[in-house]
Amino acid sequence: MEESEFIYLKDEIRKTIPNRPIDPEIVKDILKNGSDIVDENEENLDERPKLEIFAHRLYNILAIIEQYAYAFCSIVLACGIIYYTNFFYNLYFNEKVDRLYQFFSLIFFIMTISIFCYLSFYLPLKGKSDEEIDKEMENIIPYCTIIGIFAIITLIISVWDIYYFYSIPIVLSILWAFIMTANFAPRGIIGNIFFFIWIFLLLISPKFIKGKGHTYYK
Repeated sequence: MEESEFIYLKDEIRKTIPNRPIDPEIVKDILKNGSDIVDENEENLDERPKLEIFAHRLYNILAIIEQYAYAFCSIVLACGIIYYTNFFYNLYFNEKVDRLYQFFSLIFFIMTISIFCYLSFYLPLKGKSDEEIDKEMENIIPYCTIIGIFAIITLIISVWDIYYFYSIPIVLSILWAFIMTANFAPRGIIGNIFFFIWIFLLLISPKFIKGKGHTYYK
């Protein structure tokens, strides 16, 4: 790549890191095709030292690696927790599960998934533009966040008699790892289909785990 074609991504990366994982597709696209994003203090990219250019490109690559490594470690940790506790087996069959709170949790999760389907499948199939979808998302996300919080709280309460205080890190680790799987899914509708594949694999995980898992009640 010519020096004049190099894209100065430092500010863009710094804006992205605090709020959400860096989108590797955007970074790769900028590096490949170029962009209008240029440091305000740089008037002539041709005069920039090669070492500085290399350092910024290395920074971008390491940021992408960090994102994937973090997501991978989160998923591995959650898989270990699911295997050790056989969480979903106990959620289905353990008599100590509070079925009332489990029912409320199920309702809240179904509502959350329904909103996801509305935004990810229904609106695109209706021909809505990305701008219209983003505007609709801004209106719905506050309600979806509240529903999601209630779903998590009621799920933790439903399994509290099985795992006690450990219910909190167990549930949060599994849900966070589920979110992190988005880093390895394709973009668009195909990626949204992967969302349901992950759900299906979680729900049938007891089929692949022997025993009832470790619990914390006597």
